[in-house]
Amino acid sequence: MKECKQAFDIYKGDLLVYADVVSFKEYDANIELAEVLDYDVQKLDINDLIILKLAQRNNAILVSNDADYEGLDITHATLNKTLIRNARNKAY
Repeated sequence: MKECKQAFDIYKGDLLVYADVVSFKEYDANIELAEVLDYDVQKLDINDLIILKLAQRNNAILVSNDADYEGLDITHATLNKTLIRNARNKAY
């Protein structure tokens, strides 16, 4: 448990660097069960799917290093070098 707390503290510290440009929002919106059950699962697990749906509904930019969102209908900001390289290769 101590290792998890240390990792989380590092993560929080890294987020503070972006405090002037990042905002966090609380969502009261529900995701309809049918949206989850009818989704054609490719590479997303249930929590990724819910995050994707909330971001899409709010026209949000998804900030993640998770490759599961690659190629999906969402603006995805990342520092994942593989994802950046793949996006650049698609652009040319």
